[in-house]
Amino acid sequence: MRKFGLLHRKRIWIVFLLVIVLIILLWLFLPVSRDVRRRSIVWVECRSCYFLASPGIDTLYFNYYDTSDSSFLGMALDACSLEEITRASGFWYQPFWWLNDGRLFTSGNIVPNDSLLKVFKKSPMAFMERQLEQCRKQVLRIQHEESEYQYYMRTHSVQDEGYTLVAQHYSKLKLYHDTLIRLSNKLEMYKRLSSSALQLQRMSHYQVRSVSEKGLDSSFVECSLLKHDVAYNVALLQTVDGTLPGGASVVTGRPFDVLRMFFYYRPNRSAELVGFNRPADFALADSVEPDFIPGKLMINGKNTTQSFPVLSGIDGAPIFLSNGHLWGILADGKCVHYSYLNKLW
Repeated sequence: MRKFGLLHRKRIWIVFLLVIVLIILLWLFLPVSRDVRRRSIVWVECRSCYFLASPGIDTLYFNYYDTSDSSFLGMALDACSLEEITRASGFWYQPFWWLNDGRLFTSGNIVPNDSLLKVFKKSPMAFMERQLEQCRKQVLRIQHEESEYQYYMRTHSVQDEGYTLVAQHYSKLKLYHDTLIRLSNKLEMYKRLSSSALQLQRMSHYQVRSVSEKGLDSSFVECSLLKHDVAYNVALLQTVDGTLPGGASVVTGRPFDVLRMFFYYRPNRSAELVGFNRPADFALADSVEPDFIPGKLMINGKNTTQSFPVLSGIDGAPIFLSNGHLWGILADGKCVHYSYLNKLW
């Protein structure tokens, strides 16, 4: 009886383990449902600008550097008024061996270019001298325009047609003149500093809106950049708290490719791109639904091309095969297989 009891328990454990293995195998090869695909999509925004900083002096912000005349453009004393915004689609992702920790993949185009930082480090003082010179030229140009407006104001009255419109432009010009004077004084202070005390940096703020049962959420989730692969132009982000927002789903790159050993592999596959097929220049309204875009994948060894009719906002969206399996990501027009995303993990 005792031996029979031990044998019976062993059989129960064997059956239990076989069931676990069967569940894992089914999970690895079952396709991703349409609802999970829908709720895995995110809308990514990156707000960025440059800033000059030094202890004891207010920070100076700008959003662009014109290489033709070596000058800052869009200078301001606060960042909110001139932040550049880049947008793209993305999706919550995890490898099949990993537990979800709030990571997502998107297009590398949302990551700002920091090439100006290298130029600044070579000769910061000469760099600042050029900025101050350009700012002074702008002040002189504005002063000349102001004198023309002042002449018009002296020789015309409110009864003249267009006088009110000219007066409004003159008021805006004076405000711009005052701003340029303050910026010029700020640059003068920076110029007197030593090169070691002056710092030029890029400020980048990443945030995403996830999709829930009601569509695109109105609230943003703060994220940080973990990796940016330049070769495939793919970016890996993670939520600040390392968790997935409520109502969102995560997709997994499952090793279904082993089935190619047993079934005929077709080089031209029907596929579906899931994301927001909108221009990336505009923000999205609340409760917007992701687009499911049918197309074709032309697979030729390591090279894969696609035939999806897309707009700029869809960049960074996941690609699913017609059987529901995740194939990879569309990044800057290129198809990147999920096995490469696993390597970036």
